[in-house]
Amino acid sequence: MVWYPAYLDKEDLIFWAKNQRSNLTTGDIPDTILKLADSVVFGLLDDGDIQVNYTGTVSGSAVSPTDINNYLWGASIAFSLEFMAMDGIIHYTHGGIESTKHGAVQHTFMRMQPMFFMGGLGNIDSLDAVMPFRSFKQLGQWFVQRYINRTSLNGGSRIARPVIDGDFSARGYGWNADPTFMSGADVISSGLR
Repeated sequence: MVWYPAYLDKEDLIFWAKNQRSNLTTGDIPDTILKLADSVVFGLLDDGDIQVNYTGTVSGSAVSPTDINNYLWGASIAFSLEFMAMDGIIHYTHGGIESTKHGAVQHTFMRMQPMFFMGGLGNIDSLDAVMPFRSFKQLGQWFVQRYINRTSLNGGSRIARPVIDGDFSARGYGWNADPTFMSGADVISSGLR
């Protein structure tokens, strides 16, 4: 089955991965990888209470929600590259592996990976400032979190606003208001309306 990715084109992945594999073409990237990446993005958006409407089976079909500041595009690239590395299409490391051999090529890296993981303890941004690198997965999660934050800000606020009201009936605040207003407020507050 052909899968049309929601937020990117295969050419975007080629541009990023060409340094890893110079002969990479769009035909080398299975649609399954793009569908997996979209599924991860959709799942993370769902965790942020953002519903996604997209089937991926029709070329040019519109996706809802639309992207903001290319955050979902970036997340789709990051997760696609992560799955491409898992599938062996590209090879990458961000420093967590001291050395590895891929075919006849030997790669050696500094070991900068912390020997602990604290990302699940709440605010990952506090740990992010001291991390020496990000994996594609972490980068994708960062992009989706920024999208959720931006969506929340566009909708008003990320915190619950207090509801402030006053009792304008004859029983409380506003006792000196116009009597016609007070009688209307008394009807509302007594539940008769």
